[in-house]
Amino acid sequence: MAYHVFTESEVNKAVLKKAPLDIKSGKKSKHKTAWLMSDKKKVKHLRIPNPHSKEFKKGKAGELAKKLYLDQDGYKSFIECSMSQEDYLKTLKKAVEEE
Repeated sequence: MAYHVFTESEVNKAVLKKAPLDIKSGKKSKHKTAWLMSDKKKVKHLRIPNPHSKEFKKGKAGELAKKLYLDQDGYKSFIECSMSQEDYLKTLKKAVEEE
């Protein structure tokens, strides 16, 4: 089963809205980069897609989902907004504790 393909804009909005981030990229940077945070600790470093209408391909989707501690179904729910921020934070905390 392959990852659902969304636009970069959809992915950008969901990540910025739900993931607890410490954004680190400067104003001149082409892409936003950030640390995914859990209990005030840096967990994973990720690059946030730009808000373009281009497709966010399956390979990139898989990499981002892994960094966000999401499986395919979780990734789809996260981007489609059927997963709330509260639900995601619970998922993230549990995954980080199990690591």
